[in-house]
Amino acid sequence: MEDIVRSREWKTPSLFNPLEPSRAEHYLGNSFLNSNLSLSADSVKRYYSPRNTAFATAIVDFIALHLKTDPPFVDTAGWGYGYKIKNGVMKWDSLIGYPVEEAFYTLQEGTILKLVRIDLKRRGFKVFSLGLWQETCDGMAETRGVFVSWRLGYDASEPTDLDSR
Repeated sequence: MEDIVRSREWKTPSLFNPLEPSRAEHYLGNSFLNSNLSLSADSVKRYYSPRNTAFATAIVDFIALHLKTDPPFVDTAGWGYGYKIKNGVMKWDSLIGYPVEEAFYTLQEGTILKLVRIDLKRRGFKVFSLGLWQETCDGMAETRGVFVSWRLGYDASEPTDLDSR
């Protein structure tokens, strides 16, 4: 236990102090610590980009399904819709092509919601709120679900396709 306490009290040498990046950068120059390592932010982005796009597309489709109702469901009033597990598989998994929980474990929700928000805005909606979360009801894994909530608006003063008839 004493070693743990000591390691927490250990001071970073000023050469590698994150508050002074210029010293550390000067020490490394233009080289990497391990130049043989194939590691880059671009490779991570290339991995997640198609997955996030697939999830965002499924969410826009999900919202569109609820906007086709009469009257259109433009506001979930703070609660959301989700697909629950059936036979050990969540419907979202088949919609997006990979286990939906991976998006939450890897903290991709923010990026996914950003893509959804951009798409909805391009379609002319005002996005007042948008949510994506995972929930377990009563601690039972079989009632776990992934939920989406939204509150959308539109500019009623702008002409629509119906106004041109």
